[in-house]
Amino acid sequence: MNFLLLFLATLAIVIIGIPIAILKLAMNKKRKMYAFILAYGIDRLGAVVLYKKLGWTVSSITFYRYTTIEKDKKKKGKYFMFMKLINTIFFDPFHCQNSFTRERNRRKKNTLLTSIKDRRENVY
Repeated sequence: MNFLLLFLATLAIVIIGIPIAILKLAMNKKRKMYAFILAYGIDRLGAVVLYKKLGWTVSSITFYRYTTIEKDKKKKGKYFMFMKLINTIFFDPFHCQNSFTRERNRRKKNTLLTSIKDRRENVY
């Protein structure tokens, strides 16, 4: 059943979502902001697909995994290599580290992002 739902959701995104995103990019006056939000959403989807972590970005989870699994052991494994690749793509040697810091600080400021109980209490 879950695979059927995944298949249908993916199909809906491909058939409906991509053309709508292209139209919105073409017609929206605030193109840069829409493109950023779209890219951010795809990045968070990537974190779910790659790491099974909801609400985080690929960059921040990769840095977290590197620091908790490889850095202490002075290893340069898959998380280190993936982090270096991401940093190179963004032309910023600290992109993943900065991404993790921003995500962590955002969660500290907004407790609704960290607790399921808080979210349910504020639903009307």
